[in-house]
Amino acid sequence: MTEFPWRLRLSHHGLRTIAVERRGRRIVFDPRLPPQVDDIVIVTGHRREQVAGTVEALKNGSRLTVVSDSETLRWL
Repeated sequence: MTEFPWRLRLSHHGLRTIAVERRGRRIVFDPRLPPQVDDIVIVTGHRREQVAGTVEALKNGSRLTVVSDSETLRWL
């Protein structure tokens, strides 16, 4: 991870996707594109646009930490 001149950076990546950049691992909410390796992914629902990037990353074998409700986690 690159050192940032800020403590926390929020970036909107379209639709519902928001990335939180900080020292350490990135946190990404509802990624529509595959998140980076080792990201912490927060899935707030089970609509296609909310899980598309996470599903693709997991299919490709990416190592992610996914946080969501138990129903969505079972489905993933």
